[in-house]
Amino acid sequence: MSNQLESVLVLVISSMAFCQSPSPGESKPPYLQKAIEKGAKGDIFDRLKANDHAQKLRLPEPFQMGEKALMKEMGTLAKAGDPRAILFLGSRDYHQLTDPVMKIRGEELIRRAANLGYAEAQAKWSEVVLLKQQDAKESQHWHTKAVEGFESRAGQGDVEAMYLAGMWSGGRTGDSQPSIQGTHTTEYWLRMAAERGHIPAAAALGSLLTDSTRRTEDEQREAWKWLQVAGNAGDPSSLVRIGREYATKDGQRVLLTFIHYDPTMAWQWWDRAIVRIGKQEVMELLEDLQESGQLPPRPNGLPPF
Repeated sequence: MSNQLESVLVLVISSMAFCQSPSPGESKPPYLQKAIEKGAKGDIFDRLKANDHAQKLRLPEPFQMGEKALMKEMGTLAKAGDPRAILFLGSRDYHQLTDPVMKIRGEELIRRAANLGYAEAQAKWSEVVLLKQQDAKESQHWHTKAVEGFESRAGQGDVEAMYLAGMWSGGRTGDSQPSIQGTHTTEYWLRMAAERGHIPAAAALGSLLTDSTRRTEDEQREAWKWLQVAGNAGDPSSLVRIGREYATKDGQRVLLTFIHYDPTMAWQWWDRAIVRIGKQEVMELLEDLQESGQLPPRPNGLPPF
């Protein structure tokens, strides 16, 4: 889970076939376009969410906001008691690692937003408490309150909260890899969000289901579906992960038993990831395959990425 803990926007995408072949990446996936449209009509937080989506896809930010104007508006909202703005400013100060005074001020702002009942701030404060005070009990208290807040909003149909409930239900400090104890709840909320078009939830659910052991073929196919939904929407980690499945030879570690070794398909998906995040970063994600000699050479005849 990102330390910034910023909200995630409701996304809308089309359902896709389980084994759809990759096609050239879109410049603006549908869910990003939806976020841009909402940002154009909404407030500063909607614009920040749209920018965050674009950043994760390595696309230009759709809304250019000067630092001075951004901080002024956030300051005004914070003075009016908006916990979102208070958390935003607190997170900014808290991560100024070279300035201990700003870090302390950031902690106080995060704590203030948490005390106002804002679940995102409670989740962040649980991390701060654990790192600063090494107080597992206090951290767990705030973590529990955050999950309760996310689940309450999720129960009212908030898709963003469904995703956050899934990501935070599995581990005490919100790790993106859920704990065994939280797997059922994690899967439930991620699936609820993914079914409503939430791409980060689809990517997380596909990865979680793929990594899990003792899965039936139906469950493996569900994992494959969500990985493809996220990959076809441009999610870089899912694009790399899909390629990995095609790069698995017989006798090596097999996660999805119905996928057969196909280096051409592997590189088609990896090429799409390269378009998104660059060759160097993709190769870093595939470093383990390179070191073990399992990375297939790029087949001749593939068009350049």
